[in-house]
Amino acid sequence: SGSIPSELGNLPQVQYLSFHSNHLYGSIPSELRSLAKLITLSLINNALSGSVPSELGNLTQLSGLSLSSNSLSGSIPSELGNLAQLQYLTLDFNHLYGTIPSELGSLTKLTNLSLSNNSLSGTIPSDLGNMAQLQILWLNDNAIRGTIPSELGNLLNLISLNVSSNALSGTVPRELTSRYLPSTEIFLFNNNALSGDISFLCENGTNRSIYINETMENVTCSCCVY
Repeated sequence: SGSIPSELGNLPQVQYLSFHSNHLYGSIPSELRSLAKLITLSLINNALSGSVPSELGNLTQLSGLSLSSNSLSGSIPSELGNLAQLQYLTLDFNHLYGTIPSELGSLTKLTNLSLSNNSLSGTIPSDLGNMAQLQILWLNDNAIRGTIPSELGNLLNLISLNVSSNALSGTVPRELTSRYLPSTEIFLFNNNALSGDISFLCENGTNRSIYINETMENVTCSCCVY
C-alpha cells in the first residue's frame, strides 16, 4: 500500500513496472517520464487518483500502458499519441472525462484500446480508423454521442467492437460488413439511439454475434441477439 514514490524516476534502466492489484493511492508521479527505457507500465486495480500525466507521452519505448480500475480523473492526454510502439492502452473503469483525443489514431501498432466505463463525451474520432492492427475497441459505458464513423471499416484486424451504453445516434455504417471487417466476431450496440436495419452485418453467412436490446425501437435486425 502507500503511494508510488517519485524516486522511481531515478532508475533510468528500468524496463518493466507492474504494481497490479496493490492498495496504492495518490497520484501517478510525473517523474516517471525519465524512464526512457520503460516498456511496460501496469498499475491496474489500485486506488490511484489525480490525472493521467501528460508526461507519459515521453516514454517512447512503451508497448503497454494499463491504468484500468483506479479512480483517475481528468482528460486523456493527447500526448499519449506520441507512443508509437504502444500495443495496448487500457484506461477503463476510471473517472475520466472529456473527449477521446484524435491523436490516438497515430498509434498504428495498437491492438487493444479500452476506454470503457468512464465519463467520456464528444464523438468517436474518425482517426481511430488509422489503427491498422487494432483487434479490440471498447468504448462502452460512457457518454459518447454522434455517429459511428465509417472509417472504423478500415480496421481489418478488428475482433470486438463495443460501443454499448452511450448516446450514439444515426445509422450503423455499411463499412462494418464482413467485406471490410473480415475478422470481427462481436458487435455490441446496446443502449444507444441508433436507427435503421443492421441485418447487413450478417451478410454472407458470417459467424458474428451482434447485440442490441429491445429498447432500441428504431433498429431492426434479423440476426441480432437481444
